[in-house]
Amino acid sequence: MTKLYRTHKIRLYPTYEQEIYFKKACGIKRFTYNWALNEWNKEYEKYIKNKKSCKAPNHRILRDRFTKLKNNKEELSFINEVSKYAFSNAFEDLGNSFKRLFNKQGKYPKFKSKKRSKDSFREDAATKFSIKVKDYSLFIPKWQKKPIKLAERLRYPNGRIKSCTISRTADIWFTSILVELDKQPKDELKRYKKTKDKIGIDLGIKTYATLSNGKKIKIKNKMKLRLKRLDRKVNVLQEVLSKKSKISNNREKVKTKLSRCYYKIKCIKEDFLHKKSQHLVRKYNSICMEDLTLKNMMKNHKLAKSLQESMFRTFIDYVDYKSKRKHNVILILADSKYPSTQLCSGCGNRKIGKDKMKLKDREYICTKCGLIIDRDLNASINLEKLI
Repeated sequence: MTKLYRTHKIRLYPTYEQEIYFKKACGIKRFTYNWALNEWNKEYEKYIKNKKSCKAPNHRILRDRFTKLKNNKEELSFINEVSKYAFSNAFEDLGNSFKRLFNKQGKYPKFKSKKRSKDSFREDAATKFSIKVKDYSLFIPKWQKKPIKLAERLRYPNGRIKSCTISRTADIWFTSILVELDKQPKDELKRYKKTKDKIGIDLGIKTYATLSNGKKIKIKNKMKLRLKRLDRKVNVLQEVLSKKSKISNNREKVKTKLSRCYYKIKCIKEDFLHKKSQHLVRKYNSICMEDLTLKNMMKNHKLAKSLQESMFRTFIDYVDYKSKRKHNVILILADSKYPSTQLCSGCGNRKIGKDKMKLKDREYICTKCGLIIDRDLNASINLEKLI
């Protein structure tokens, strides 16, 4: 029987004492991660020089060594102030990062910095009672008597809590609670009705998304105004930040204001993407989109900023995971090399060489059948034909 996993991210309202504990836990996790990475590098150098006598580094061996070290040394007694999972999960994270490196899915792990790295730590549910959620209260190890206040209730109260990750964005604390479920939640099944419609979607800068049935997804003027205001505020704060001395409390205050602005921009964009992706998955049974390679597209410096702000990759990911949750929804990602803009949706004629469509051309004119159509609509119709 396949088990389902769901994550619910909730904002926290910690007390002053709880916030200090969170900062300590994040600092200890960062300290143990850097210690483990340093030891890994030393052992790996020895292993390369003499493979017969030396063993390859292992994150579990490093964890056991660190546990003995902290129990024997008084200098490391501060680590016992937080729960054991706060530092032990740092070794698991290091092991996973090296796995991704060996599978050619990521880069070599770097040392974590207090200023640059994101503050977060993870608590695992060793028993049923180690992590609990009751209404608007979160109980974690070391905070069983004084629970942490939640902004909302847990969406999956009947599930088994596996872990919770506490992180900070700007000066706001969040928790991501991972829950194991036996069945798909009823609200998900009710929400999605079966349809037989299919659709092709072409993503663009001028019009965010053009559907093959002629409909368009546009960014509203209100949202554009809000983003413009926040962009201006970001520019002002960046200028103020550049004038502040590097070691000062005022600089840190400006930095928190700046990170708040970035967080607001991210929230506005993600809200738009969630709503539109949810609408598409609810309405259509088969969806075809182009699997865009943004790295190659970003080479065009004139479009780089607008491509980065559009968050196309995030939109595709949202449609992907939401389509998997809905029954009988097929998502086809067309290859990035598929010439959806160069093909005629009427006769299938392809433009080659000098006749190729350029970015400034907004209409597709077919030389073979004489079809005149909007370029984005033409591309979306071609994508629909792949279903």
